[in-house]
Amino acid sequence: MEIENKNFREWNKRQKEVDFDDYKKEKEKDSIQNKMIKSGLKDLFLGTVESRIKEYRKSYYLKNRKQVRLRQKEAYLKNKESILERESNYYEQHKTEIKLKLKLRNIKMREIINQRKSELRKRNLEWFKSKERLRNYRRKQNDLVDSVSTISLSHLLIEK
Repeated sequence: MEIENKNFREWNKRQKEVDFDDYKKEKEKDSIQNKMIKSGLKDLFLGTVESRIKEYRKSYYLKNRKQVRLRQKEAYLKNKESILERESNYYEQHKTEIKLKLKLRNIKMREIINQRKSELRKRNLEWFKSKERLRNYRRKQNDLVDSVSTISLSHLLIEK
């Protein structure tokens, strides 16, 4: 009987440990699931953390624009030499890339300018064509009026 009691106690201890471990695992899963649900709801109604930070910075900048600019100027004046040195070092290291980017930008700008010019030329051509059509139409009307004598016109009016 004592042996059975001892075995039962040991089994009961092991069972309690297993149950406690299972309980911990379930609690962890539930807490993870709750966190996921909370973060999902926050993202749904408030947006992601990054977007909230961006919005906060944007609103802060809009409210305190003058102060921000003053701080930027002060920081630039304090660290002017190091900033200029850093910029010159960056330019020296990436000179070819910067020049290539500028070339690409100029090429794109040329293409855009050429497109605008061609569109303008087309519009002007259409405008001139329409003006020429109007002139031609008026000229024909005047020729018709001149060709028909006033006597014949009056004659036609009287007959009716």
